Amino acid sequence: AVDIVRPLKSICGTIFLSSRCRRVTMFSRRVKAAATRGVSFGASSLQGRRPSQEDRYTTIEQLAPGCGFYAVYDGHGGERAAVFASAAMQARLQASPGFGKRDYAAGLLQAFSEVERDFLALAERDGLSDGTTAVVALVEPTVLTVAHVGDSRGVLCRGGAAVPITDDHKPEVAAERRRIEALGGFVSYIGCWRAMGILAMSRAIGDLFLKPYVSAVPDVKALPLEESDEFVVLASDGLFDVFDNEQVVRIVRAADDPQHAASLLTKSALAAGSLDNITAIVVALRGYRPRQIDAHSPAELATATAAQPRAAAAAAVAAATAATHAASASASAASTAAASTASAAAAAGAAAASALCSATALGGARSVASFGPPVPTSHWQRTFDAWHAAFVAVEGC
Repeated sequence: AVDIVRPLKSICGTIFLSSRCRRVTMFSRRVKAAATRGVSFGASSLQGRRPSQEDRYTTIEQLAPGCGFYAVYDGHGGERAAVFASAAMQARLQASPGFGKRDYAAGLLQAFSEVERDFLALAERDGLSDGTTAVVALVEPTVLTVAHVGDSRGVLCRGGAAVPITDDHKPEVAAERRRIEALGGFVSYIGCWRAMGILAMSRAIGDLFLKPYVSAVPDVKALPLEESDEFVVLASDGLFDVFDNEQVVRIVRAADDPQHAASLLTKSALAAGSLDNITAIVVALRGYRPRQIDAHSPAELATATAAQPRAAAAAAVAAATAATHAASASASAASTAAASTASAAAAAGAAAASALCSATALGGARSVASFGPPVPTSHWQRTFDAWHAAFVAVEGC
């Protein structure tokens, strides 16, 4: 097996970490591909640059006959709310009257309510201030039922296009702001919009000291599935801090299988500068086909890298590293010469990665987490493509 952890730690530690962070700690949990009516799934979770891992996830291939259960929880203020929710949610769902009637929307509403009630009792007893997001999906042969609170997100790929199946619960959303203010609370801007000047989301499980303004009532929807539906992605905001929905879909469509897709999502997000814990679940649906990227498939990448020594992959990573340094320098330097040098270096990085394999151009504007001076989108485009190709090469996919 190729050791991906060591080069990731080395590269990300020198490029992306601030002076306040001295190391990168990461781990990945692999969940075997399994079948539910022909559905397979994969999951990956990285601690990334955070000092602790507060994300949790659950994958149950058959919670009921023909029904898979998948959930991501992103804790804040500690891990205890996420740990509690990940252990309790499916049990509360199974115990609900709606579950026995296969009314999963009603069952999820009750499950969220009971998990919230039970955790708040624990929080009051122990003086806990933890909270967590939750995005839960129940996958049946013809119906996808989703419930969520917070900014962990669900995305459906339908015919190659990204279809959002959740809307982030943010304090700046008009309906959320009105709800908070109607309860006597307020929304203020401190780096970002925050409920009660504290929390950067408007709904979550837990957060005892922010009740009733931060609600745990989920948005629940049941979506009919179509033959063209390829897969569902559930992920924490560590992924969506650096990629939009379309970019996430394109990365998954380039992968060999759902597990490879989940791993590629989290590792690519880390390489792109995500500063948060990163968790992703990919669930394949009826229309799923691996390696659907438009131009150059991972199969071609694998062929190109198979005959190359490990040193060549390391050289591509080094070239991408140089491209990132140069792109950052170009943003802080006002001179045209500096920008030209950065552009050339970024191009060199992309060329070096292309020497190993056909670089995958993911396209589109990128929203990269702020860890240094702002960098022009064109430079991020080149840099990301170099990173993406280099990490695919090192992973040996």
